[in-house]
Amino acid sequence: MEAALLAKLLGNPALAALVNEISWVERGNDDLPVITLTLIDRGREYHLTGHDGLDASWVQADVWAGSVLTAFEIARAFTSAIEPQEDIDGWRIGPCFLEIEHNMPPEDLDGGGKVHRVMMEWRVFNAQLS
Repeated sequence: MEAALLAKLLGNPALAALVNEISWVERGNDDLPVITLTLIDRGREYHLTGHDGLDASWVQADVWAGSVLTAFEIARAFTSAIEPQEDIDGWRIGPCFLEIEHNMPPEDLDGGGKVHRVMMEWRVFNAQLS
């Protein structure tokens, strides 16, 4: 699911045009703006007979930018990119639902700059296609 979700986001031209990087877990550098993704909970769903084939994963997306307004603009583009259902790389990703969004206080960067962050938590429905 992780590789398919990343491919879905990187394949969205409107979002890709706004950021220098989208990656899992670690903000690779300070070449802002960037988005980091973190899997909070796999969300594996079960019934009495076992796994039902559909997971409802929790994914945190952090938008990092040089200004809060840029971070908000990228967060809106991210929302448009992630919400629709898409079959990609052997996975059905979506629909995705925004559960929580808030901006965080700016953080100091080495060299005197600041980074602004919008944090979003998403419910990402996903299933591996047969």
